[in-house]
Amino acid sequence: MIIKRIKAKNFKTYLNLDLDISVEPDKPIILIGGANGGGKTTLFEAVYGALYGLNIHSAGHFHEMLNAGALAWEEKKIMLELYFSGLVLNEEQQYVLTRQYVLNPSGLPVESVKLNMNGTIFQYGTATPPAQRATQEAEVAKIIKANLPQELSRYFLFDAMEAGKLLKEDQLNRVIRENIENVMGFNKYMALAKSAENLHRAYTAQRLQVENEKKEYLGLVAKRKALEGETESLKIQLQDALNYSVANKELYDALKSGLGQETTIKNKIDQLSEQISNINKKELQYAETVDTFIKEIELNVILPKLRETLRSEIMLILKERRQREQQEKPSSTPNRCGPSPNS
Repeated sequence: MIIKRIKAKNFKTYLNLDLDISVEPDKPIILIGGANGGGKTTLFEAVYGALYGLNIHSAGHFHEMLNAGALAWEEKKIMLELYFSGLVLNEEQQYVLTRQYVLNPSGLPVESVKLNMNGTIFQYGTATPPAQRATQEAEVAKIIKANLPQELSRYFLFDAMEAGKLLKEDQLNRVIRENIENVMGFNKYMALAKSAENLHRAYTAQRLQVENEKKEYLGLVAKRKALEGETESLKIQLQDALNYSVANKELYDALKSGLGQETTIKNKIDQLSEQISNINKKELQYAETVDTFIKEIELNVILPKLRETLRSEIMLILKERRQREQQEKPSSTPNRCGPSPNS
């Protein structure tokens, strides 16, 4: 990054500064000198403010930074403008960065920023819509960081008195170390290491949280199983109670209709006794019917069959007897060839 020109209007000791600090190849160094209070430190503050912005937090602070000569003007405005060049992909780019600060009608400081990069304009302000402002602001910040990161600016934008302060109280080693870390990018690795440590801590905490959630989940599962078992038991009891209520609905209705429990139970006992008596009567009738049937079967079935059987046997015996008698009886026919009966 090479700074070529700085403008400052109404900024502290500068009412209207326009300083050309471009150099020639054979004369690359510019020395700026002056008495105390001459504006050397303010010059570096103007360059720093043009690059990274002025942190003006109130109207009082704004008036502290405003040059006294601007108080008589109708529009009170602080303007910083920086002309510089830088290499992007080995090509030199020309930049003009402008920042302006005013007080709005509410008395609050507002900022507007404009960056011209070889004709490409990036612009945003306090009144810019948030999404558009975020995009433009990110582009401007990326360009400035590519040329001079803010963490390195304190090693380039300071006067001799500031250099003396840096070297006091054995700060030289710290300055050199910080400078090397920033230039070599060690701070990124240190940030990555810190991020990794934070991530490890977060992972450990998350793992412990997962373990606790796992234990809590298993406990809830056990409670759920117990509740499911209890629910099933209650369902069985409910079904038994429902069956009992259906079976005793008549009794319930009788009790509900106003009958006393004792009378209802007595009626139920009487009904059961009557049913038992009827069963006994039916049993006696059945026994008598069986006896009658046995007797009738003997008279009407067995004895007639036996009589027929005996009759047949007797007739057969009588028939055989007659046949035998006929066979044994002598014949009465005369024998012609034989003697006479009187011989």
